[in-house]
Amino acid sequence: MGCWQFTTGCPTIEWLSKGPAHAWDKPASPESTRSLRHAYYSAAAFSDSLLGELLGEVDALGRRMDTAVVLTADHGWGLGEHNHWIKYTTWETDTRVPMMLRAPWATAIVGKRTAALVEHVDLYPSLAEIAGVPVDKTLESIDGESWASLLDDPAAQHKMAAYSQYPRCWPANVTHDASAFVNMARCSGVDKHLFAYMGFSIRTADFRYTEWAAWDGAALKPLWNVSAGVELYDHTADPPESAKDSFERFENLNVAAAQPATAAKLSRQLRAFFDAH
Repeated sequence: MGCWQFTTGCPTIEWLSKGPAHAWDKPASPESTRSLRHAYYSAAAFSDSLLGELLGEVDALGRRMDTAVVLTADHGWGLGEHNHWIKYTTWETDTRVPMMLRAPWATAIVGKRTAALVEHVDLYPSLAEIAGVPVDKTLESIDGESWASLLDDPAAQHKMAAYSQYPRCWPANVTHDASAFVNMARCSGVDKHLFAYMGFSIRTADFRYTEWAAWDGAALKPLWNVSAGVELYDHTADPPESAKDSFERFENLNVAAAQPATAAKLSRQLRAFFDAH
């Protein structure tokens, strides 16, 4: 299964035509793919070098044993998986980000990985706890939960689900109906009241489920009964330690129609979460 393969059964509103792909079902040329991946991996290698310089300076200042260092990002990046490039989707490629921690005094996690689900909103309470700083959620506006306990037991669970969302806007000079879904635009610079649809996604240990609901700009909430499509991807055999496998192999087939009970269960969970927030 080539990593350029488009996702079978995916609603067209998910795929965004950014990058070198010719169409949702027509991949970029091998030459373009090779060149762009080469550039991306070069940038990653340079970033790795800079991180080494940073950690070396922390050590040189004598602060290694009292300084926690976190490496993360604000989004993932598509490199041709699912015939998708850049970002701007709710797929695993775009919503899963690196999260690496150096806390040398936490010896139980040195050199280890965890498959626990965490979210960016968890970062502040986690680092505060690691640093011994009290966090009072009754006095501070904090949605996240500390994952500091994973430093003692990397095999433990943290959250049962992680949530994300991303909007779609109407492209210029088109009829505002389903015929435009394959050409939907980014919402960069568009007022949130004018979004057309919003993709809401929930990731559990075994599945990713997404609903594309029409956006009620006046109320700033989804219209769940007006849908541009749903997606369900089965990650039950996904090795969590291999992002490459996750990105290339496990979101190539939308199984929402084949697993209606799972889709319905995750739909209820997703809607309850976003309606409450």
